[in-house]
Amino acid sequence: MLHAPYQLKNIITALSSLKQLSKTFKKYQFSKSSAIKSFTQLYKSVYYIGRWQTLSKNPLIITDSAHNQAGLTQVLTALKKANYPNVHFVLGFVNDKKLDSILHLFPKDASYYFAKANIPRGLNAEDLKVQANQKGLNGRAYKSVRIALSAAKKSAKKGDLIYVGGSIFTSAEVM
Repeated sequence: MLHAPYQLKNIITALSSLKQLSKTFKKYQFSKSSAIKSFTQLYKSVYYIGRWQTLSKNPLIITDSAHNQAGLTQVLTALKKANYPNVHFVLGFVNDKKLDSILHLFPKDASYYFAKANIPRGLNAEDLKVQANQKGLNGRAYKSVRIALSAAKKSAKKGDLIYVGGSIFTSAEVM
């Protein structure tokens, strides 16, 4: 099972912060075991969605709301290391996103399904397709995120991975 590539960094930062708080303010006592227990129950105790969320196991569908260069670099590195036979990307972005800074991060050998998130700021799927094609990312444009995801599911073979992302709004439509 894949784990969110940013989780370890976030946990280290949180634990360091708790440790510093307990040193600075004596009324905040840091307990490593209670902190670890809290992290293991995070998804149950907090309405934490859209961050490396598994939507389906057969086929494996993951959505993540990473939308900038730093976040997408971590996500795409993790997907590459996972070494799935084929990865299908259902992507949608907002229309003011500087795509030149992120499209080059995506693998050229994947399958792409471009969609417009159902919000006024959603980038037109055909415009996204044109910009992605210029970066060597080939695929089809779809009228909606759900239709794009349906097409990806039909194309995916056993053992493939479908990733839905590019925007919080794109992820929200499939959750």
